Amino acid sequence: MKRPEGFDRAPQPPARRGAGASAERKRRAAPAPERHSEATAHSQTARPTTARPESTQRETERRESVPTERVAPSRAAAADRPKSRASRRRTARAEIRAAARARRREEKAEVRRFTAATRRRRTVALSALGVVAAAVGLVAFAVFSPLLALREVVVAGTERLDPDAIVSALEPEIGTPLALLDESRIADNLSEFTLIRSFVIELIPPNTMRVEIDEREPIGVVVSDSVFQLVDPAGIVIEETLERPDGVPILDLPRGDDGTVRTAVSEVLLALPADVLARVDRITATTRDDVSFTLRDSEQSVVWGSAESSDRKAVILAALLTQWGDSGAGEYDVSATGSAVFREG
Repeated sequence: MKRPEGFDRAPQPPARRGAGASAERKRRAAPAPERHSEATAHSQTARPTTARPESTQRETERRESVPTERVAPSRAAAADRPKSRASRRRTARAEIRAAARARRREEKAEVRRFTAATRRRRTVALSALGVVAAAVGLVAFAVFSPLLALREVVVAGTERLDPDAIVSALEPEIGTPLALLDESRIADNLSEFTLIRSFVIELIPPNTMRVEIDEREPIGVVVSDSVFQLVDPAGIVIEETLERPDGVPILDLPRGDDGTVRTAVSEVLLALPADVLARVDRITATTRDDVSFTLRDSEQSVVWGSAESSDRKAVILAALLTQWGDSGAGEYDVSATGSAVFREG
């Protein structure tokens, strides 16, 4: 009696519940196998099938019933996998941004190249403006800063004048910034000193002013109402005393002189050497052409004449005094430089 087909097979263990469904899900999630070419597919379909032994069939069923683990695809397979649409979009946006950055760099380089001259001019202008601003700031600091105000006055060049009196006269200027000191105002403060012919101011930062005084040189004494007036070559009274000052001659000038005779007398006295000038006792003139004077501590006199060629006459007189100075009374006549003589008297 013939048994039905498959009757002699060993009984199979019951499959675990859900194992088939799990295996099916894993097969669906597994990556799809690569497509083969039509020739390969045709060769596979054309390959004859052979019946598998019963043990092989059981092993296959057992493997299918056991859940299999998913094997990660290799890097080569992942690289060969076509990129998704989102990935392609990200790549395209990155390339667009890179191109935009490169374009902006090129545009900036072109702008810098075409504006180089303008930027140089702007730099020069800003530098000049900075220098001017710094200079203005320094000037403002020097003019208005109390750190550069006058604190000390130094007086130099005085012989007859008292330096402390000049410092006292300049006290109103103390505290004034050096740059704001007014020379005309200083001159007004010093105008009470008639002995000052001129002065020079030197500012020494931060707080000092030096005043160089040029005193008037007395050239003679004018007697007026028993008062001896010490005068300079310009006729300005330097000092008045009741006693005759030593070392200066008496000027005997005509009344109502308009300054012509005094000027001639001054020229004669200024032309004399210092040792000869110290010996002049009294000088007299009625006009500018008849100047004469007497020598101190002697009975000798000098006929000078006009003030012309005074330097030449002074040299001749010095030579005659060297030769005839101890000869007693007499008269030196140098009015004519070509025939100067000494007449004993």
